[in-house]
Order: sequence, then structure tokens, then C-alpha cells
Amino acid sequence: MTFFDYFYIIFGIIDLYIVLIGPIIDFLNTKKCLFAIPFLTTVILFSRTLTPNLSPYFELFLIFIFIYFISRRSLISVCLSLFHYLFSIVLSYISLTVLEYFFGITELSVGTNYYIPYNIFLMVLFILSTYLIRLLYNHFVGKHVQLPTNLSIFMLIYLAVCALLFIYNYTYEESLGFSQDVVKVNTILFLIFFSITGAFIVVLMLILKRDAKLQAQNVQYESLQKYTEEVEGLYQNIRGFKHDYINILTTMQLYMENEDWDALKEYYATEIFPTSLSFQDNSQVLGQLSQLQIPEIKSILYNKCVKALELGICVDLEIISPIEEIAAKYIDIARVIGIYLDNAIEALQEMDKGTAQRNLRIAIIKNTDAVIFIVQNDCKDFQLNIRRLGTLSYSTKGKNRGMGIHLANRTLKPYKNIMRETNYSNHVFTQSLTIYNQ
Repeated sequence: MTFFDYFYIIFGIIDLYIVLIGPIIDFLNTKKCLFAIPFLTTVILFSRTLTPNLSPYFELFLIFIFIYFISRRSLISVCLSLFHYLFSIVLSYISLTVLEYFFGITELSVGTNYYIPYNIFLMVLFILSTYLIRLLYNHFVGKHVQLPTNLSIFMLIYLAVCALLFIYNYTYEESLGFSQDVVKVNTILFLIFFSITGAFIVVLMLILKRDAKLQAQNVQYESLQKYTEEVEGLYQNIRGFKHDYINILTTMQLYMENEDWDALKEYYATEIFPTSLSFQDNSQVLGQLSQLQIPEIKSILYNKCVKALELGICVDLEIISPIEEIAAKYIDIARVIGIYLDNAIEALQEMDKGTAQRNLRIAIIKNTDAVIFIVQNDCKDFQLNIRRLGTLSYSTKGKNRGMGIHLANRTLKPYKNIMRETNYSNHVFTQSLTIYNQ
């Protein structure tokens, strides 16, 4: 093997790692990212030694199967890698066209005289494009849009066909000795084709993002509507109770004047005590939520509290002062609080229903400097590594869990004025957010 062959393989491994693994690095843990390096090395050495003519097809086939099985979001990961692979081909052709147009350096000359500096330049270009692809993904898809499975499969097939056509075109160009005219034609074709594909995907993501936003708004509207209905129902109960109040006192007075204590006890048990139950649980939650003037957070709190009450969990909600605004996007805080409450309710469900400790405590405290959200729940005894909580490879629920806290941390990451704390002591787990005024 010549010196050139060594560098050809080394650059091939590095480029493929950057192009295919770089965009999906958020979906992989450290071990899987490191394991990808020897895997790529083995695949490239094997394919280029045994099947040199079919090596690009063979390499991509094995690599994408590898990505599918090691990634958390399998289909979207393969689609993202394929999309960046196509983008990298377009970037390569654009760079070759620029070199020929401005410096008179042909593709054949690049492969013989400028191979190392050109590949170093491509590596830097691919790193920048990787960052760009991840940025675009987080903006258009990220945690806001859940791609339907059939749409993901369609995109996968479409991008795979595009990749095969791109590879076939390149191998055909190679068979012609890298004719500069063919390079120019391919550059134009690839650029037009990729632009159309990219525009189609962006428009599709915008539509899905809009639909996801509309669905979230509908859920919020339904929650607020249900909340309003509950408030109206509670108000009617209070009016009814007020109307009967004089009659109740008159009847009780009659029993007491006659010293008919047994009848008084029976009257209390059958008429008064059942009425008092209608003002418990939901009324306490509704009464406290009247202090919260942020619809996005109010709706998520109401939904989760009602869900917990329906599961037989004791809910204690405390909002002492009126909360009219916070120094953060309301939908972000609602999402994070929703994740905290889901985890708390799940932990409480795992406890025996017969136990006395099945309590969910929620508090929103406002002071001069900040608004503090506290979610506290009883839980079973477990070992907790606070530092690792929120990483994809760690969860108190077992392997391949912990996605919620990871998403919550990612949501809060851009905020410099938010401090989050996690504590566990004596079978009580506490999550708190302190949102400082800006």
C-alpha cells in the first residue's frame, strides 16, 4: 500500500465520521460515538480491499444499518446522516468548481498534487456544515416536531435513492477520467437537485411545526376550557350551598333544641358531610390556580393535578402571591414543569396505593428578585447520582430512560437567568426552578 493509499483511507474515515456521525451526535452517548471510529475503519478497509468497485455502496449500507441500531431516534438519525452526506457531496463539487474557476486546478490535479491540503480544507468545511445541519434540525424539528413514522420512511427512501444517484454519477465521472466538463455539469445538477430537496424538506418541516404548534394550542385551549367549566361548576356549588345554608342551620337548631342528638348525627352524616366533599381536591387546586395569570403554565398545572387526583394521589398546590409574568418563554417553562410533574406522578404511581405517603407538592413562590417553581414528590428508595441526572445514558428508572430530564435541561440551557436544583432526601425527591428577573 502506497503513502497516498494510507492518506486516502485516513481521510475517508475522518470525512465519513464527520459527515455521518457529526449531525446525530446528540442522539448518541460517548461510548457509541467512540465505538463508531473502529467500526468505520473496519468497514472502509474491508470494502476497499475486497470490493473496490462497489465500496461506496457497501460502506454506506453497513454504516446506515449501524446508525439505525445505535441511535435513539433511528429513522430520523439515518435521514439526517443521509441528508448531510448529500450536502457534503454538493459542497465537494462546489469547492472543485471554485478551484478550477479561480485557480485553474482541475479535479484530477487535486487528487494528485493537492490531495492533503484539499482534504484538510474539506474536513473544516464538513465540520462547519455539520454544525449548520444540527442548527437547522434543532430549529425546524428538534423537540417541537414529532415526525410520523410513514413520513420518516418516505424521507429515508427518497434520500437513499438520491444518495445512490449521486454515487453513481460520481463513479461514472471517475470512469471518464474526471473530465472537467462532466465535473461542471455534475456540480450544476447536484446543486439544483439538492436545493430542490432541501427546500422541500424545509417546507415540510415548517408545515409540521405549524401543525404541532396548532395542536399544542388546541390542547391548551381545551385545558383552559375545562378549567373554566370547573370554576363555573364550583361557583354553582357554592351558590347552592349558600342557598341551603339557612335551611341547614334551622334544621340543626331544631334538633339541638329538642336534644335529638342521634337525629343530628344522622343529619350531619347524610346531608352535611357529603356536601363538604364537593369542595375538596379540585376546589383547592382551582382556588390556588386563580393566582396564576399565565395560561400556558396554568393549563399544564391543571391537567397534571387533575391526572394525579384521579390516580388517588394527594395533591398540595400552593401559590401565595399573584404570578402575572416570568422572565422566560412561557411555553418553555410549561414544557419543563410538565416533564417534572410527569416524572413525579410516575414515581408516585410506582408506590403502593396503601401507603400513607403518596403526596405531590407543588409551590410557586414569588419574591422581589425571582419566581421559584418547586415540584416535590414522595418516592421509593433509590440510589441517585445528581451529577449524571439528565444525561441520556443515566436514569433512576433504568436503562434507556431519562429522556424527559435531558429535554428539560436542553430547554433551559439558553437561559442564563434560570437556576435549577435537584434534591433527594428521606424518600422525597425535589425539583426546583428559580427564574430571576432580568
